[in-house]
Parts: sequence; structure tokens; C-alpha cells
Amino acid sequence: MDAVPARLFVTAGPDEGRAFGLTSDMVHIGTAPDNQIVLSDDSLAEHQASIASRNGRYAIYVPPGQVVEVEGTAVPTEKWVWLPAAATLRMGEATACRFESSVQGGINGTHSSVGATTTSLPTLKAPRRPNSDGEDATTPDEEQTPVGAEGSPRKGTARRKKSAARKAKVARFITDQPGETLVRLGEDGQLPELALSEVGVKEQSDKPQERNPLVLYGVLTCSFVLSLGMLLLEPPAPGSTSTAKRNSARESLKAYFGEDGSAFEPYQQELRQALVEAARGDAADERLHYRRVLQMLNAADIRDPANLNGLTGRDSGRGRTSDDELRELLQTLLSN
Repeated sequence: MDAVPARLFVTAGPDEGRAFGLTSDMVHIGTAPDNQIVLSDDSLAEHQASIASRNGRYAIYVPPGQVVEVEGTAVPTEKWVWLPAAATLRMGEATACRFESSVQGGINGTHSSVGATTTSLPTLKAPRRPNSDGEDATTPDEEQTPVGAEGSPRKGTARRKKSAARKAKVARFITDQPGETLVRLGEDGQLPELALSEVGVKEQSDKPQERNPLVLYGVLTCSFVLSLGMLLLEPPAPGSTSTAKRNSARESLKAYFGEDGSAFEPYQQELRQALVEAARGDAADERLHYRRVLQMLNAADIRDPANLNGLTGRDSGRGRTSDDELRELLQTLLSN
């Protein structure tokens, strides 16, 4: 029998053919060199996922912002999800792994799905990276057994006592107390009567209310002027505002073209070619070049998130602010 309780086989991606044994209670997966499993796929994050062992079972954790699929189902982030004894894991754009555990059945059998196992799991805390002593600070917690009615007989007894006490206290009408009667008869031997006083209605003045004719003439004049202005003034065309924004964005893109006579970066070549297509009136090719530049910006963020210059910051000298402004211009030009 294999001494390693579980293994992770890379079946697709740059690390295809490699196998890793899960020998510790907590294993971190990603591109960072301090992970227990280091992969070379550029589309993966430094910390892509973590796999922990608890009582012979294995659970996977995905940090926020990352995507991991188990048997085609995305694993919810920031939650521990139990893994079956054998499953296919997909990480990033190209990497696929085969997880195999010597423990049969998992928590719900070998055919357990991600959606089925999450309902029976306890709430688990997110894992932390290894500390200075090399030990993991957090692992999946043990399942908590809920306390039912049978496990708390004292509470049931207390409820019955309170219910009996409430039933014992019944309101009674007491008529034998000494004292004077609360209702006294009048001198004629009759009960007192209520007398309602009627308030006289104010007589309406027969005089008509006088209104200033100047105010009426002023209101009519303002209404006439506003109506005439709405008829004479033409509203702007629906596409005039968006066209002006696109033209302004094209002018702003020239700041990213680079100096003439120098070697152009790939994104600068795409921006220059997009301006040429715009001059020709070919909107489809123009948008194609803008999409390519937008893909370059996104790839630069994924490839090296810690880079303070981004894609265009080194050329413009403004750091990642330059990338953000370029992305806003491209989104304006690509909007309908």
C-alpha cells in the first residue's frame, strides 16, 4: 500500500506529468516559491488554492479572486469544501490536475460533488500562509454537534415550569372590596349625561377675493416664453454626445503613441494602427486593435500584480495611473 495518503497528478498545462504527494496536513498551491506545490503556469496566482487533511478526509480552499473547478463545478471562495476520493481539478487557463486519495468514500462517497458536500460541512476559517516556524496557523475545524432538545432537559423543564406558572395566574374581577361607588347618580336620580358643545361655523365672506392681475399676466407670459423656446430650440442628436466623447478619447490616445523615430512597444503599434483605421472609417478594425490593447493591459495585471509600472507606466512615468487612464479611454471607444 502506498505510504502517501493522497497525490496530485498534473494532467495538463506547463507542469504536465509532474506528481506531488500530500504528506502534510496543509498544502498551499500556487506560483510563489514558498508554497508546498509550486506550479509554473503564468495564469495562476501566487496562492491559487490550499488542500488540508482532517481525520483522513481532504478539503480544498480557494482564496478570493481565484477560480478552481472540481469536476466542472466552481468551488466557492473563502470556504472549505470536502473533496471526494478521486476528482479532476482545473486551475487557471491551462492547468488541470487529478486528485487521488487512498481513503475511499470521502465524506459522501467517491461520487460526491462540490455542491453536495458543502451543505454538510461546518463553517471553516480561511487558511493563513506558513508562519515563521513553518507551521500553518489555521486548519479546517472539527464538525460541531448541534445540541438538540434531548441534550438539554433542563431547558425543557424550565419551559414547563414557566408555562404552569402562567396558567396559574388568572385575572379575577373583585367586587367585595370596600369603598365608594365610582358612578354617582344625579339629583334627579338619573345617570349623568354628556353634553356636546357645538362650535359655530364661521360665516364665509361674501366678498370675492381680490387677485393682483399683474401676477396672472406674469405667469402667462413666462408660460408662453417657455413654450416658444421648447419649439424653437432643437434637442441635440442622440449620437452627438457619444461621438464627441469618442473623438476626445482618440485625441487623448495620442499621448500613448510614443516618440516618432523610436522603437514602438506592441501596444503603441496597436494604438497607432487603430487611429489609421479610424481615419479610413473602418470601425470594426479600429475596435479590434482597441481590444488587443485592452487584453495586453489585463495580461500585465495577471502576469505581475506587484509591478508598479503596469504596461504603460514605464513609458509615461506615471506608474499604474497611466494604465487606468488608458483603460478608461479604451472602454469609452468600445462602448456603443
